[in-house]
Amino acid sequence: MEVRNRMVFSAHGTCLGAHHRPTPELAAYHAARARGGIGLIVLENSRVHPTGRGPDAALEAWNEDNIPHYRSVADAVHEQGARIFAQLHHPGRNANSTDSLLAAWAPSALHLPWSAPTGSHEVPHAMTKEEIAEVIRWWARSAANMKRAGMDGVEIHGAHGFLICQFLSPVTNRRTDEYGGSLRNRARFAMEVARAVRQAVADEFVVGMRLSADELLPEGLTLEQTTEVARWLEESGALDYLSISHSVEYVPSSLAQQIADMSWGQAPFVHLAAGIKKATREIPIFTVCRIIDPAMADSIIAAGKADMVIMTRAHIADPEIGRKLVEGHPEDIRQCIGCNQGCVARALSGKPIGCLINPEAGRERELGSLVPAERRKAVVVIGGGPAGMEAARVAALRGHLVALYERGERLGGQITTLVKAPHRQEFGNIVAWLEDQLKRLGVVVKLNTEATPERIQKEGADTVIVATGSTPEPPEIPGTREPGSPVLATAEDVLERRVPVGHQVVLLDGVGHHKATSTAEFLAEQGSRVHLVTQAGTVAAEIHPVSRAPALQRLKDRRVAFHRDCWIKEVVGRTAVLRDVYNGDEEAIEGVDLVVAATPNRSCTELYDTLRQEDGIPEVLAVGDCVAPRRALEAIREGHMAGRAL
Repeated sequence: MEVRNRMVFSAHGTCLGAHHRPTPELAAYHAARARGGIGLIVLENSRVHPTGRGPDAALEAWNEDNIPHYRSVADAVHEQGARIFAQLHHPGRNANSTDSLLAAWAPSALHLPWSAPTGSHEVPHAMTKEEIAEVIRWWARSAANMKRAGMDGVEIHGAHGFLICQFLSPVTNRRTDEYGGSLRNRARFAMEVARAVRQAVADEFVVGMRLSADELLPEGLTLEQTTEVARWLEESGALDYLSISHSVEYVPSSLAQQIADMSWGQAPFVHLAAGIKKATREIPIFTVCRIIDPAMADSIIAAGKADMVIMTRAHIADPEIGRKLVEGHPEDIRQCIGCNQGCVARALSGKPIGCLINPEAGRERELGSLVPAERRKAVVVIGGGPAGMEAARVAALRGHLVALYERGERLGGQITTLVKAPHRQEFGNIVAWLEDQLKRLGVVVKLNTEATPERIQKEGADTVIVATGSTPEPPEIPGTREPGSPVLATAEDVLERRVPVGHQVVLLDGVGHHKATSTAEFLAEQGSRVHLVTQAGTVAAEIHPVSRAPALQRLKDRRVAFHRDCWIKEVVGRTAVLRDVYNGDEEAIEGVDLVVAATPNRSCTELYDTLRQEDGIPEVLAVGDCVAPRRALEAIREGHMAGRAL
């Protein structure tokens, strides 16, 4: 089988399914990537057996009634010139009985001290040999269904701590029969699934398998062991390719490396695929993880480290990478920043997939393509943060005459402060890309210009979009205004270095996300002893475990002290008094130099409220933080929708 290029859009959760079958929304999502030039799409995992049933959005390949729905996705992708495989999956012990109302099946009935974000702490049922044979038959049956549905191939999911991986791993397989013990025995289930699937679909149909080359666990599968398994799988003749990933989903620290965020460098795990490619003969090898730059993808191929390059989050952020490369416009590519907020965090929390920098992601069917406006309008955007910049970009794309006012000396809004925090620099790529697009589209940008009502009236605008953002507003804390008390500052004050750092710092986390953890890390890197205080039972409760785990690891490495389930009561001299939110117990932190509030901002609504009362301005819209203080994801989405609405 031929594909038009070596870029792969790999299997990933979208929560765009319904009633365990593909939907028109899922078809439109993948068709957009196919239209944009991707070579190969691997559909998100589809369950092969009732004991692996997931929530309503989880697809089921074993059910013949779903074949027409799979065919609609395959047809939509084929119409745009790409190829598509279906990934066949059983979660094993990661299944949740609240979804299936059945016991989870696994190689061994072990309790593990970890739990996947979407799994449970249940002890699974140890599969009998008859049940092993049953699941193998259903895997083959599911593959046959996918062939009938018009797929070009199937990928057997043997990675990430799911059922096949559980058989392979010494951590989860403690069997004493022919399916346990030695590596050869632990690989028996994977081999039998591969052979059964091949027999069910015949030779002309592509069959691959995804493997975790390294589970990134103590006593887990290693690259050396997985390389041996890869050799056996190649020798079996059942497979046409191997997709080499890493990690398991049931341990947060391992999962965090599977879907590495911006705190990692680009392509941090290519060496795993390269190691297996070197040890195997001819079987094509796929590689994955934070490969977001086409030039880097080319270099991986050229160096012989892999045959196909998975660029999934890159194509969530910009579905048209292939087209832009072919047309000679790589500078137009909207590069993924690895924030994991719209894609991973939403989909693994049971919400439809999205993207912080691409508001159309997951909503392709609902939104459709941008079309020229019926009437060209004069549009003024007030505020050069991400919401205002996106509103201006989309309005200009639709043919409107756009002017953008920013009272500061540069564009970017709060992102200009955010990028000064450790491991958040890639947010600056959003601003750089938007700024470049505004120039190309002819948007008139007026920096260092206050958008007064009088000035806006003179513009004669048909529509004014107010994106004036929000401002930090620290809480009132008794004692902080007394002489000799610690300085009370905002997280923004700290990152902008407007206050001395101090030796002993109390940081109040009133938001539960990176604003607090990044500021704590910034302070700790300056040598401060940081006490992070939160009313929640979990530090960074609003950050998905995929990104929470590495953030907390870095804070622990820097000896940041966590104070959970409490809040600051008062400051007495240089002593901060904390009070437990449940029983009222108090705790004193002495010698405090600085109290930092990482708390919600206050919306800047004054200009919007004034302009709404002005005569002569037909339409006034508000977007982003001036509506309510939230994250860049919501701000950019609202700016995008405002541009579409004109």
